[in-house]
Amino acid sequence: MQAIKFSAQVKKNNTIQVPDKYAGLLKNRKQVNIIILFEEEEKGWEQLTVQQFLDGYAEEDSLYDKL
Repeated sequence: MQAIKFSAQVKKNNTIQVPDKYAGLLKNRKQVNIIILFEEEEKGWEQLTVQQFLDGYAEEDSLYDKL
């Protein structure tokens, strides 16, 4: 099995274009395996961090708010 790696933009019709320099390698292939890697949105991590911080906050900690 061979692998190629390239970056691409997902088009409006949810397609990804294989660069011309790799298209020849895929010619006449009946099936390929695709793995898509993408960056996660930052908001999810932000919300998780805030939630974990608040989950660790106890009422006893409120005495530090007055210092």
